[in-house]
Amino acid sequence: MGRLPLESDVGCLRKELSSDMHLSFQTAANFCQKNDHGVPLPLNLKGALDLQVQAERANIAYIN
Repeated sequence: MGRLPLESDVGCLRKELSSDMHLSFQTAANFCQKNDHGVPLPLNLKGALDLQVQAERANIAYIN
């Protein structure tokens, strides 16, 4: 589990959410968010409206 090198935020989230562990969106986002010196960067959810809605519900920063 977790982010693979060169994997997009959308790809990572979709992989984590479809895993056998049935992660919550919050947990999947924690696995997939990139960090800048310990500060989580907004997820790039361009073109993934379903994930944008989930990010808004979970109060997770994203860009589109």
